[in-house]
Amino acid sequence: MLGGEGILSIDGQDHQVRAGAAAYFPGNSEHGIRNTGNGQLRFFYAFAVGSFQEIEYHFTAEQR
Repeated sequence: MLGGEGILSIDGQDHQVRAGAAAYFPGNSEHGIRNTGNGQLRFFYAFAVGSFQEIEYHFTAEQR
């Protein structure tokens, strides 16, 4: 996390995060982040693969 504060969700479990925090997302985990602060939420996202073409996204249908 580069700046701000928010809630990071990994497989349905929420974690409070702020500047200086780091997180690991296991493969095929459902994850997301939302801003809970007054300012901008800034984060750096890196992939543990050799090239961007190896990334495969999976999206969960939004429940209403």
